[in-house]
Amino acid sequence: GSYPNLIWNLAEEYEECFDSTWCENRAALLHRLDPLQHPVTVHQLSSDTFAFPGSPNFDLTATQYNFTDPDSLNKTVLKLCAQLESAGRPMPVSIIEWTPFSPEQAGEARKGIWAIATGGGTYQIFNKRDLEPMSADFAQWQECWRYAAILKSVMEKLPLDDMAPDNRLVSRGYCLATPGKAYLAYLPTGGNFTLDVESAKESLEAVWIDPRTGERTGAGMVKAGQASFETPSDQDWALLLK
Repeated sequence: GSYPNLIWNLAEEYEECFDSTWCENRAALLHRLDPLQHPVTVHQLSSDTFAFPGSPNFDLTATQYNFTDPDSLNKTVLKLCAQLESAGRPMPVSIIEWTPFSPEQAGEARKGIWAIATGGGTYQIFNKRDLEPMSADFAQWQECWRYAAILKSVMEKLPLDDMAPDNRLVSRGYCLATPGKAYLAYLPTGGNFTLDVESAKESLEAVWIDPRTGERTGAGMVKAGQASFETPSDQDWALLLK
């Protein structure tokens, strides 16, 4: 009970030392021995698929995917979700290593975590060890922590149990939605886009969210149909409708 957030991760890039049988056996052993049933996963070499789809011994992914551009990250989360769903054991998709970052790349990290989250996944920001000795001041990562806190505050107020990613609803960018009730769209680059709210039975309130500051700005009321929007600037923006 002292460690409620513990996740057992069997190995770092397991293929370099172990095989799939070793992973399955050790994961099963942890499930038998852990009275608190903490989730179990295993980290593998860079891939957009999970090595153990459908296995009852694993509870989430620990995916390495060596790309940082938002489109690649979002597509990878969607592909993993579809793979696990097809295998009959849906589970959380966690992207834990996606090319090392330095503190100066906070803007790139911000776009990546929004792309992952609006695909239905979770993330870690993996730092460059050569730029981050053990004695370094972790305050230099404060900008990354702040961006993550903004995203967390947005996601925690959504009806996530009823939402699913569906990029077909937007002409650009990514979208999480409960069609007709709630939509969260994210645009990595600013500009015009459309959002399909055909299934809305009543008007929805639209609000811009600035991923850099968390500031919210009203964007009017939206009726059922194809709604058109233009971001407040050419930077990345999120749009919430509910």
